[in-house]
Formats: sequence, C-alpha cells, structure tokens
Amino acid sequence: MIDHFELMEDVETDILAECFRIEKNSRDYMRLLCEVLARHGLTREEAYAHYSAALTADDCNAEPIDTQQFYWLYYQPAEIDVGKEPLPKPTILIRPPECDVVDKATRSLRGAANTYQHGNALSRIAIGEQGPHIQILSDAALCELLSKQATYTAPKPTKKDPFRTVESFIPDKIVRMVAARYRWKVPRLQALVESPVLLPGGEILDQKGFDASSGLFLTRQYDLEPMTLEGAKEAIDYLIADFPFASENDKAGYVAALLTPFARHAFQGPTPIFLIQANMAGSGKTLLANLVSLTFSGRDVLTKAAPDSDAEWRKTITAIVAEGSQVVLIDNVASGETLQSASLDAALTGTTWQDRILGKSEMIQAPILWTPIATGNNIQLTSEMLRRTQPVRLLSTVERPQERNDFNEGDLRQFALDNREQLISAVLTILQSYCKAGRPDQGLPAYGSFQNWSDLVRNAVVYAGWADPYLARECLQESDPEAAQLKLLAAGWNEADPESVGLKVSKAIELATQFPLLKDALETVPYEGRALRLGKLMNRFQERPIDGRKFVAVATSGGVKVWALKPI
Repeated sequence: MIDHFELMEDVETDILAECFRIEKNSRDYMRLLCEVLARHGLTREEAYAHYSAALTADDCNAEPIDTQQFYWLYYQPAEIDVGKEPLPKPTILIRPPECDVVDKATRSLRGAANTYQHGNALSRIAIGEQGPHIQILSDAALCELLSKQATYTAPKPTKKDPFRTVESFIPDKIVRMVAARYRWKVPRLQALVESPVLLPGGEILDQKGFDASSGLFLTRQYDLEPMTLEGAKEAIDYLIADFPFASENDKAGYVAALLTPFARHAFQGPTPIFLIQANMAGSGKTLLANLVSLTFSGRDVLTKAAPDSDAEWRKTITAIVAEGSQVVLIDNVASGETLQSASLDAALTGTTWQDRILGKSEMIQAPILWTPIATGNNIQLTSEMLRRTQPVRLLSTVERPQERNDFNEGDLRQFALDNREQLISAVLTILQSYCKAGRPDQGLPAYGSFQNWSDLVRNAVVYAGWADPYLARECLQESDPEAAQLKLLAAGWNEADPESVGLKVSKAIELATQFPLLKDALETVPYEGRALRLGKLMNRFQERPIDGRKFVAVATSGGVKVWALKPI
C-alpha cells in the first residue's frame, strides 16, 4: 500500500505554485491531490482513506471536505497548463440585442470544467448513490456555471458617467436561451464508462478522463495484466460455473451479455435485451444480471421494476438514456406476464432516443448505449419482443435452489469485486483477440436488427470456444403465441377447406361446429365480436409463411375477403 505521506509530497503547494496561482486550501489543490491518488490506481474509497489519514498529520492545516465532494473531485481530471496564467474572466454587458449576449455567454463556456454536450443537452458528470452518471444541467446549474465563466454587467448611467455599468445577475431569459442553443463550444460526451472498453478500431480505451476522439469519459485509471485467450475463457467459465444453464447455447448467451457493455462503443447499432429466465425461483437470475454490472462498473446493477404502461416505459427509458446508464436490469417480471411495450420495442431497435424531459417543455435527444437485461419466470413475449430478445435459460434440478451450498465461491458477488480487474482483462482479451485475428467469419446465421452486435460480440463468443447464443432462441420460437395461433388456424382452415377454394370469415365460424381443428383454432379468438376480430387476424397473417403455405385473399365477395391456404 502506498504511504499517504508520499502521496501528499507529490502535490506540495510550492510545486503547484509554478503551475498556477493557488491558495493552500484551494479547490484546485484538492483536485490535483485526487488526480494523483487516482493515477496511483487507487479506488475512490481507498483514495478517500488516504486523504483522511493525511489530514491527521501534524503539519497539515487543510480544511476537510465531505465524502461526496471528494468523490466528485476524484472524477475530475486536473487540467494544468504549466507556465501560463489562468485566463481572465470576460465581461459581458447585458443589453439588446439578446442574441449578442447569448453568443458571448455561449462562448464563455469554452474550457469550463466538467461541462459537456450529451446528445442535444448541456450536461455534466455528477456523483450520486449509484455512482457517477451524466446529469443534464438545470437552469439553476447553468446559471451558476455561466456566472463562474464570466462577469455580467448592466448599464446604469449617471449624469457624470453616461456609460457607467454595474455588475448584474444573469437574466433568466438569457440562461434559457443559452440552454436552447443545441450546440456549444464544449466537448461532446458520448458516454461515461467505468471500465476500459473496446473501441471501433480494436484498440482499448484505458486512460482515465475524457477521450475526445471517441467522446468517452473513463472514470478511473486501470493497469490490467495481459491474459491469454485460453486463460480468459477459463476465468469467465469459473465465474459462472455453478449456474444451471439449460444448454451450452444459453451459457453462450450469458457470456454475450457479459461482453456487451465492454464492446458497446465498438459497433454501431442496437443490442438485444438479454432475458434471463428460470424454471425455479432462487436459481440465480438476478445474481447473473448483477455480475454483468459488477464486472463492468464495480457497482450493483441499476434495477428497475417493469412499468405498468407504455407511458411509464417511455419515462423510464428517457431517464436511463439521459443519465447514460450502461447496464440496466428490469427485474422479476411477474410470472406469466407479457413483456411488451411499443416504447421498449423502439428503444431496443433504435440508436437514438427522443422524448420530453420530465417536468420541462424541452426535448432530449441522446444515443441509446445501454445493455438491457430482464429477469423472470415463464415470461410471455409478443412477436415483436421475440425478435429483440436473446434468451438465457436456467434449469435447476433441485427443489430449493436457494438453499444450495456447493458453490466454488461462497460469496460470488464479493469474488467478482475482488477479482474485477482480472475479469475485465478476460473480457477485453476475448474481444481484442477476435479483432486482432482479423475478425474471422464464424459462419453464423444472420441476427436480424442486431447484425452489427452479432458481427462483433456473438462472433467473439463463438471464436473463443463457446456455442452460438442465437441457437438458444429456438425455445422462444416455440413459445411465440402468434406463431402457435397461426399454426392452429392453418390446420383448421385446411381441415374445412382441403381444396383451397376459400372461405369467408363468417363461413369459417359457421363450419367450426363440424371441424374439430377449426373449432380449436377459433377458440383462441374471443367470442364477443369474433367475426370482426378474426377478420383483422387474417389480415395480419396474410402472406405470412407457415409450414410451406400462406393465407391469401383469393377473392372478394360483397366487400368481404375470401381466404384460402396456398403453397408459397
């Protein structure tokens, strides 16, 4: 362990004075101290422990700061320009036209500490209970920032001095107009990451601070030990050895989930939602989801309950995107419930999210860069959600899986935290090994809307020696309620109309009492308004392939379609 007095010597005041003007207890001094502590590889908790110990030294007269303030400073890189005096604050005169004032106010933001453009909003990096996150600047926060970056004056002439000005508060209208600019001379922040990540060219971002080329901000410095591909696979296999995956394909699906946040900034396009299901409660669904976040961020996963309505889904997704959350868990979807939402469908296949900020009239537009995970037992999925889901099934063979005590590691969560850097190195080794090999084609079937994710993450999983995650989706196709209904309807229609002459919906309902298969099929359609409902269903199923055939409207009689099964 590094001695805290040695760390304090790295930031002696007389050395700092050569860089810029500074007082003994100034905030800049603390920022540089935090930077030194972080560059020594200490976590924020270890850094604060050293700082607290240093305060007890006899020759230290620094005033203490609280934990949250220290953590905020820890994440801010010290920006020191040796030999240069700090630039003086500009003076901005508040007078018509407003556009000139707003221009000058906007220019004053250049070089402002901890100020970024995230999507279409001015933002900063904030520290909360869930760790660092992106925070949109409120009007009050922006007003404070503007007042730090410039001195504002307003005309107050007198008889003796008709050009006299006095210092002034910034008008609220000016603050709102600056916020509404949608473009500022500040760095564009794509995402906040708490672990080294793979970049599009196959290189690793591992330097703390803001990386202008990628738009990523890495919250701490890492010094990872190199690993072989075989050693990396062994490390991950050991981590998940005690989970009862239903198949090797399901296990591969989970490995893909573990790799995804580390690869998320190396490809363009969306990522599927990872649905972890089990046949028994207590099989380890939530723990598996948590391991993804623990490995990536060193913190427990951000957990959300499944919203009850699409409007609530939209609000939830907007908050996630605005804060730049990387790994998100929709935990314990009720057994037998259907996971469905038009907003969730859109977020899973989109790359940019736009919605109104809660409590404001402004719209936020920001990139969707999450790794979404959901857990539950016997969850039902709509046809739209089936296409967006990568399943991970657990199949416990014990009656009370929560009472198992035969694990390799008694406390897997703590094991992941204690060995986090090794796990990070393992994940990045797998991804980078695949890239360094030239990203060889693994001969896998296409993955629909998630092909770019598949080309990197899924291929890397197979390249490292695991099975194909896509094959776990076969179980989803079997549980597709629409596909099952179409198959029943096709069997019943063929029974009642074997020559494929065609039937009206009303005729099919009439014949249902004579043909058992047709009767079974129509019982999947509610009795009330059945003719209208069945007509809409046939329109939706039109031209959709089923066992080498498809429903076709062969004629129209009295404005009503006549339906028949025809070969494709």
